[in-house]
Amino acid sequence: MFTIDQFEPLIEMEKDMLFHVLKGTLLPTDHTAYKTVQNVITQILKENANAPNVRQRKWRISVVESEQQNAFVMPTGHIFVFSGILEIAKNENQLAVVLGHELSHALLDHVVELHSLQFCTEVGALAFVTWLWSVLASKWVAFFATVLMYKAIKVAFILPRHRLLEREADTVGLNLTAKACFDVRENSVFWTRMQLLGAISDKAREHHVGDTARTILSYLSTHPSHEERANLLNAATPKVLAYLHTVLVRSSIKAQDKNINYLNDSFRL
Repeated sequence: MFTIDQFEPLIEMEKDMLFHVLKGTLLPTDHTAYKTVQNVITQILKENANAPNVRQRKWRISVVESEQQNAFVMPTGHIFVFSGILEIAKNENQLAVVLGHELSHALLDHVVELHSLQFCTEVGALAFVTWLWSVLASKWVAFFATVLMYKAIKVAFILPRHRLLEREADTVGLNLTAKACFDVRENSVFWTRMQLLGAISDKAREHHVGDTARTILSYLSTHPSHEERANLLNAATPKVLAYLHTVLVRSSIKAQDKNINYLNDSFRL
């Protein structure tokens, strides 16, 4: 329904606000952390230059000095990486896991898709709420029914779509990093480490929360669990490596054919 062009003015405003908030914490381009991020981003984008939307984005990099373990890419292509993520991503292969995932969100226009979904659900909900308030005698009943309905819409439509797009970004990010010749087997290592760190930080809560409660909480989350992500990527990695091997073999055969043709043409001379 919406397009990236319609969101661009709002995204630019948000970016200006971010720069104002992060003023004084942005690392210079000659900093080691910045160069590490730049190397990974450059390699991914270079090797995936023919992928949809890669050439249409104006890619920029900002590395923020912060303990926050996060990274995100704005839909227009501005990449923000917080230096805290480099404490978890122990090498460029693991950093590529994070950045490939975030780049996928931007390339697939996930922000636009989510806003479009939310707009459609809110329009439908508004029509239903208008009817609800007109037929219910008690305004308190209508109020609580409205609140319950919006919660139900979120759980039934919005959150599942969030998780689906996260899984899609994981899968597409895996392909982007594989094509850029990063070791995609590090995906499992990274997400397993994230799972362990999360378990350590939430040890007390995890001790008191049972499996049933954790299952319920998973339906109220916008992201799959770290364990689920590790399992998903473990299952997808062999297929990606097999495909990459096939592509490399074909490329090698084509290169050999070109050399043979060149030699044949030379001998004809």
